[in-house]
Amino acid sequence: MNDLYGIDPKAPSSIGELSALIRLFSPSEGRFIADFPIGWTSEMRDHMRSLSDLCRMATIEAWLNLGAHAVLPTKQQYKSSLSWAENASYIRGDVIKLIGPSEKSKSPIEPIDQVLNDPLAFRDSRSELIPRTANAYAEVARPLLLRSRKVVLIDPYITFRYRATNSSQWFTDRRRNVVKSMLKVAKQGKYLECFEIFYVPESKDVPGSEYLDADLKELVNELDFNYLQVAAKPIKKDTNTKQHARYLLGLRSGLHFDHGFDTNDDGSKNHVDWISPSVLIHLLEKFT
Repeated sequence: MNDLYGIDPKAPSSIGELSALIRLFSPSEGRFIADFPIGWTSEMRDHMRSLSDLCRMATIEAWLNLGAHAVLPTKQQYKSSLSWAENASYIRGDVIKLIGPSEKSKSPIEPIDQVLNDPLAFRDSRSELIPRTANAYAEVARPLLLRSRKVVLIDPYITFRYRATNSSQWFTDRRRNVVKSMLKVAKQGKYLECFEIFYVPESKDVPGSEYLDADLKELVNELDFNYLQVAAKPIKKDTNTKQHARYLLGLRSGLHFDHGFDTNDDGSKNHVDWISPSVLIHLLEKFT
């Protein structure tokens, strides 16, 4: 899940190869492209303009716009004095595979025509069982948190505090640490402008939820995330059962957390999936 690949922006030799790449690389597929060099999408656009079928630039622009949110930053610095193939050695340890132009690429860089024609070249990356820890949740959500200007978390039973039975004292709930870890990642990306939580208010199963909005704002102040707009918004429970879905949504992608956002150190795992576009569009209409 969240597999990162290094791709030479001059690798595609046709709009067909470009469209094949865009289908393979998107959050819904769990595959991402390293922004290497920085401005990878612009480099790809310039390369595609240099090809003969310039009359199809509108189609190329559409494909690039679809794929732009699957391009993630890398910590490695690109040296403009070197070719992409020479620079690739710096990110080799950070990516699953290096992909370059057909016929011109040599090991460890794989030619684009070969990987696109190999049914086993790309492993399934759409879901995973991850540890139920705050750091693991933040890491699996990293692509979404780094690239979306708005993120919403949906969990009917979330709270940042709890109170023991027959006690008047409040304690910090574990889910506060999950949101804290996520916001730390988002702050690194400098894209996020708005973060909202949707919850069921005044539920007997969630004492302390009435303080959620204030608790969220307090957390943002603690992180010195001054420009971030936040809010906790109440929603109606869809059913009378305890079955409910938990999601983390960006404007172009979303994650489904099967076990919610609670943590545990007992070694248990949480099944997390990237949401398919057909489902995501309905969730975005409802929550964003």
